[in-house]
Amino acid sequence: MPKISSQQVTVEIDGIRQAFGFQVLYDQDFRFYAAIPPAFEDQFDQLTKLDQIKFSTAIKYQYKYERGNQTRIVKSDTEDGLVESMKKLLSRLVSLTLTKEQVIIISFEDESAYHTDEEDRNELPRIGLSLSATYCTRISSPGAEPQHWKIKQTRWMGEQRTIRSSVFATKNQIIIPDTPENRKFIEDLHGALGALLVKFKEFTASPESVLSFIAGSQKLLN
Repeated sequence: MPKISSQQVTVEIDGIRQAFGFQVLYDQDFRFYAAIPPAFEDQFDQLTKLDQIKFSTAIKYQYKYERGNQTRIVKSDTEDGLVESMKKLLSRLVSLTLTKEQVIIISFEDESAYHTDEEDRNELPRIGLSLSATYCTRISSPGAEPQHWKIKQTRWMGEQRTIRSSVFATKNQIIIPDTPENRKFIEDLHGALGALLVKFKEFTASPESVLSFIAGSQKLLN
């Protein structure tokens, strides 16, 4: 089984982009052939008879007359045909592995400034924070970086359109499942911080408003 060449194909489905390298081999029985990536063996076994014919797949056994170790392969009469069939097959196998889940991406930034001189009583350090959340769809596939998409329904020229935009998630962000309970908690927290911000704007509108709050022992949050 002489090695003919090393090849690579790139598959992109739903924003998941993966490159696969493989060795092109040759023998008299299968002519040009290549093994599929081991991570997709389970999906390979789910292919229908029609798929097996369509993608020119086969099972290659270690020994010709004994059913020993087996390798799942794609085969073709030409090297170019093999590369094309491998790309089509991997596109199908990747689509079978894709998982989609609704998630919430939470972004929190501590924007406070802290004093290092604890004896300096002339100034209070700044306290600040930033909180936001994005509801999106997470698409995953084995061996690939998950992709996050924000989907919005809108009307354009009298027709309902679906707009999908990519969301970049950083390591500093927290990603949790988008369940009714989780969404309510995040929205309640977000709303409470928003109400606090409004109160602070009222509180610091003028010297009179600050003194009025102090004199009346008013609470910023009830």
